[in-house]
Formats: sequence, C-alpha cells, structure tokens
Amino acid sequence: MNASGISVVIPAYNRGAFIVQTVQSALDQAYPDVEIIVIDDGSKDDTGLRLEPYLDRIRYVFQDNAGVSAARNHGIRLASYDYLVFLDSDDLLLPGKFGVQAAMLDADPELAFVHSGWVFIDQDGRRTGLSEPWREVPEHTLENWLMYKPVFMGASMVRKSWVERVGCFDTAYRQGEDLKLFLQMLLLGSKAAWQRAPTVCYRRHEASLTYDKIEMLRCGIRVVDEFFCQPGLPAHIREMKEKVAFGTLMWSAWQLNVAGIEEGVVEFLRQAAACNSALRPEQIIQIWLQAFYYHSLDDEKPLDVIYRLWPHIRAALAIDEDHWARLEPALLRWLKCFAVLKASYQKDGG
Repeated sequence: MNASGISVVIPAYNRGAFIVQTVQSALDQAYPDVEIIVIDDGSKDDTGLRLEPYLDRIRYVFQDNAGVSAARNHGIRLASYDYLVFLDSDDLLLPGKFGVQAAMLDADPELAFVHSGWVFIDQDGRRTGLSEPWREVPEHTLENWLMYKPVFMGASMVRKSWVERVGCFDTAYRQGEDLKLFLQMLLLGSKAAWQRAPTVCYRRHEASLTYDKIEMLRCGIRVVDEFFCQPGLPAHIREMKEKVAFGTLMWSAWQLNVAGIEEGVVEFLRQAAACNSALRPEQIIQIWLQAFYYHSLDDEKPLDVIYRLWPHIRAALAIDEDHWARLEPALLRWLKCFAVLKASYQKDGG
C-alpha cells in the first residue's frame, strides 16, 4: 500500500443524473497521485453508461446491490493508497481539498483523519447553506463526537490503516454506518484535526430526501445505543450514556418536526422522557424547550416551529386537557423569553 496518493471511493446507486459531475469534481483536484474508484451498487439506470467516457481515468466496478457500507468496503479493498476520501455519488468536491488535507496528514503521521465543513446545495447546484461543525466541536474528542455527531463522510480524508483497524463500515447498517466508524476510531484513541473550511458540497434533492428519514434517525439512535453496550468503555464515557441518549433523541424529534414529518416525533419524545423519568412533566418540558430553542438557533428556524410540537409533547407525556390548559400559559411565557434571547443573540451576531 502506497501512502503518497489518495484513493477516492464513490459508491453509486441510480445516480446517472449526478455521477458525471461528482467524478469530474474529483478529477479536477490539483493533486498528482489520485485514483477514483466507482462502486456501482447494482444501479438500474444509466449510471454505468454515463461513465463510459471516463473509464480510462477511473476504475468502475459493478456489484449486486448490497448497500452503501458494502460498496464502500469493496472500494477500500481495491484502494492502492492509504489516504481515503469517501464521496457520495451526488455530491461535489471543492477545489483544493486534496492538497490541504493530504498535507495535514503528511505533517502528522499520528492523525487518523482530517475533517472539514461543507456547503449545502440544491438539485441544480445552488448554494443553500453552510455547515461549520468546529464551532460546536472545537476538538475531536470522543465526548464531543458522541454529543454533537458532526459527521459527513465527504468532508473527511481518512487513513486506510485506521479504517481497517476498526473493521471498515458495518454492513448491518444501511444508514448511520459513518457515525459508527468515527466513534470506533475515536474510542481506540485516534487523533484528528480540523480543516476549518468547507471542502465538499452536500447536494440535497428530491431523490436524496425520499429515503425513510425516520429510519435514518432510528439508525443513529441504534448506533449510540450499541456503542454504550460495548464492554470496557472508560468510566467517564459510560457515565455519558443518558445525556447522549437524551441529546440524540431530542435532535431526532427536532429533525422530523423541521421536515414536517409527524410520524416518529412522539416515539422519540417518549424515549427522551424516559431519560428524565425522575422529573415532573413541567420540568421535562422546560428542558425540552431549551433544547429546541438551541436547535432553532442552529437551523435558523423561527420559534413558531417549536409551537408545532405542542400536540406531540402532550401525547408523549400523556398530559390531559385540563392539565395542559393550566400548563400552556407558562410554556408560552418560556417561549417569549426564548424569543427575547434569540433576538439578542442575532443582534450580537451570534
């Protein structure tokens, strides 16, 4: 295995509409030793046909459909270099990613991966947002990754030796496998660094949004649950179990709410309530509203999005109509206080 180059692994399934742009964004990187490996995971569209003009510059392999984890693992086995970039087949690399991230790995042999920010784009490539995860996670500690999960595979460059050390991607997961990979590397003591700039565009389009979002969130919760079931975890990590579970559940409920998906919200809130079972419903709701307030800041959503959660909160805590009538005025006062805080936060440029 040669450590002086970069292997780009692109799993693809029915991505004929975007695959050429994705591959071209990798070919356009100004770096001398790069191999591009496309693992076609049983596409039924024209993905393979569209790549025919590139076959002298990429390695194209077709396999029966087995899921993204199996496709990535196939690419890892074929990779000639120790530096890996995992690029989804509808996303785009930004110029300069390879040079900067490879130089950082070259400069510190102890680094397992370099992570970065990313730009959100729509189906037509128009920029719609920006993620700078180092603002919440200034250091790549296991504790920070458990709490905030700043995962996006295309934003990283990872050493193949470390990926293999943790057993590559878990094929039992169709989603959430990337989070598990990073958590296992950090658990084994991997060192990582930030490139504090976006290096990839994450394309959100109709096809990418039609997957089962509830199942994706359930997979994330499952990854966290199974992580804490491992034997031999350090005591200070094991003590984080309920806090991490609560944060993951609240974030999951929020994600469904923002997406306008009602199914699953009550399920996640009920599980979150179990993390605070010693508290009264009023205390639980106050904690929930604080969590949703911070999520509204992160996602730049108005506070009326929180108000949409009212019926789900009632159902999750089994609050009857009379109790809710007495409780709701206090909730509205809390939201009013949050609105003042939010206005102050935005005025100060937060």
